[in-house]
Amino acid sequence: MIASQFQTIMVEDGKLDGLIIHTKDFPGWESFGDMVAHFRFVRDHHTRIEKVALVTDVQIGELAPHIASHFVAAEVRHFDFDELDAAVDWVS
Repeated sequence: MIASQFQTIMVEDGKLDGLIIHTKDFPGWESFGDMVAHFRFVRDHHTRIEKVALVTDVQIGELAPHIASHFVAAEVRHFDFDELDAAVDWVS
């Protein structure tokens, strides 16, 4: 569902200045097919997003900007879960 909403925004605007992922946890993928669909989505859209704010206290949040820099064009930055306002300011 999120992918379809994202694709609608991309079709209308051509790009997205920023994306905020605000979550308490990352449950992972339910199947191999879900993982493949996620990677395809990232592959097809990462060049159209300028900034991604990952707002979470999950430990992977601290590593994500370093890992993502090898795979996506967007600038990725981690914020603690309670720093949503700072993430919104940074993305805008």
